[in-house]
Order: sequence, then structure tokens, then C-alpha cells
Amino acid sequence: MVKIPVNGIVVVEGKTDTQQLQRYFDVLTIATNGFAVSQRLINCLKLLSQHYRIILCLDPDGPGKKITARLLAALPNAKVIAIDKRWFKNQSKIGLAELDEKHMRNLFNDLIGELTVKPTLTWNDYQALPLDTRNARIQLCAKLSIPYFNHLQLFKILNLLKFNQAKIKYII
Repeated sequence: MVKIPVNGIVVVEGKTDTQQLQRYFDVLTIATNGFAVSQRLINCLKLLSQHYRIILCLDPDGPGKKITARLLAALPNAKVIAIDKRWFKNQSKIGLAELDEKHMRNLFNDLIGELTVKPTLTWNDYQALPLDTRNARIQLCAKLSIPYFNHLQLFKILNLLKFNQAKIKYII
């Protein structure tokens, strides 16, 4: 099956939501990891919104609605994808991870298109930076006021934020 590209960064609640989206779409996601949305995550999304469309696709339950409201207050230009509770007949859990293919494709129909990310940092340049310890990555993330990311996630985020090796060395 050919995955359809989504033009934007999709904010979801968790890992299973990301996995469900990636079954059908070529998509970049950032997970809120539940209800506790940190200020650092909001700062990261604000930085990303300077370069990319931010798409909020959160569950239609109480916590998902609260997360959407909080993120919309900080990101008024974000696109909200509304999941209809009526699509979940006879299901105890309602959310993106439980959505069927037909409804999933309909939700993202008007967001089809390539997300162009021009790398500003190669993997070799990234590995040459003094970020080989968790503590070093925690310090860099703190200086950028973004959440902590592991090596691969941090590499991707730094590219999305259009940071190059010189800029990161300066920050460190």
C-alpha cells in the first residue's frame, strides 16, 4: 500500500496514535504523551510553526479536547482535525488509534502533499557534536527550551528547526 504524504507536522496524544497514522500516511508526528503538555513542548511547536503547518489531531474525549484548547491558545494558526465521536459505535475507547482506515483517510484528505524538509544538519555533523551523553542532550534541550529528545528524535527536531552544526555549537 502506498502511503499518502501529509503536508504538516501532526500533533497526537501518544505512540499508538503515531503508529496508526503511519500505517496510512507518510507523516511527521509529535506526541504530547498524554494530558500533561509541557511549556517546553509548546515552545517547540511554536518554533516549528515558523516553518511548517501544525496540525492538531487529538482524541475527541475530555482530555483530548483540553489538550487541543491549550495548544490552540498557544498556536492560533494551527489546523484542528476534529474526530467525530459518532464514528466509534459500540467501542469503549474512542480515539485516533482506534479509527478505521476510511475515516482516517477522510480526515486528512485536504492535507495531502509533500512536507519539504531540507536538511541543515547531516548525521555525521550531528555525531561530531558533544551530545553523546543524555545529560548533554538535556542541557541543549533546556537551552532551546524544548522537551528532552533521544539522539534520533533530537537530530530530526534540529533539522526541522533548521539548525546547522555551527548554530548548535554556538548554543552549547
